[in-house]
Amino acid sequence: MVIAMAFLVPLLVAVAYLVNQQNGSINVAQQELAGTAYLRSLSALTLDLIQYRSVSTEIAHGAQVAPQQIAALQSAVDGDFTQLKGTDPSLQRRLDEALTTAGKGQLVFAGLIGQWQEVKAVGPDDALATGFTQQLVGNQLSLYSYVGDVSKINLDPQPDTFYIGSALSALEPPLVNQISSLGDTVGIAAQTRHPADTDGLIQASGLLSQQLGQLNDALNRAFDATPAHNNDTDLSPALAPLLDQVSTTANGLIGIADQQISGGSALTLAGVQGGTGVSPGSWTPVVMRQRPA
Repeated sequence: MVIAMAFLVPLLVAVAYLVNQQNGSINVAQQELAGTAYLRSLSALTLDLIQYRSVSTEIAHGAQVAPQQIAALQSAVDGDFTQLKGTDPSLQRRLDEALTTAGKGQLVFAGLIGQWQEVKAVGPDDALATGFTQQLVGNQLSLYSYVGDVSKINLDPQPDTFYIGSALSALEPPLVNQISSLGDTVGIAAQTRHPADTDGLIQASGLLSQQLGQLNDALNRAFDATPAHNNDTDLSPALAPLLDQVSTTANGLIGIADQQISGGSALTLAGVQGGTGVSPGSWTPVVMRQRPA
């Protein structure tokens, strides 16, 4: 079960569009556009890795998952790594150099793909139990901020582009992970009819609420700043409804978690779907049913 990157594709488009409107350094703009293209490929990898983790969680809780489904997910991740490697070799080289200098060798491309081979080798449930899967997902999510720095998306002098880039590279990835993790928790509780861990729900729902607020704040700052800079009149009308969809699903999950924390009735699949507007088993909001190209 995965609720993933509810509007990462529109954010990528927004960054590229705003960068194209700038009158600053052509070289800097080209680097930002290269970063946007790289993040598009990275987002596809994120989506499939989180889905693989969710299926692994189902298996660990007794679900019967067809070997063909596991093989298809593994093939998708293999393809994502291939796509990422070929997206921009120059940016990849600079990114790996920056990561090595920062002592983050586990985040370089060779390191990530090596971790994925370990996850595949031991199988979904064992990789989850040993922490291999979670480590890979965490490392891959950490890569976003470094891509933002190396491509200068995080350093853009225009406030609207800066806040959109910050939302994309620093705020949205951990929000995506938290939505997915909490979605898995309540979904498993609904499927097994066993109550979820209260302490875990308190921590997860509180963090999700905080992350959602930060993303809302960054995008609203971008909406406020664009008239004085890029003057993109389509920015708010395009992204605000999508942000509302993300907020609806996230707040629905938080509400379900709060009910369980306060000792509410046992979760059901119908109750989870009614509370979030999303059917467990396909935890991807409508706007992300179009995968990053």
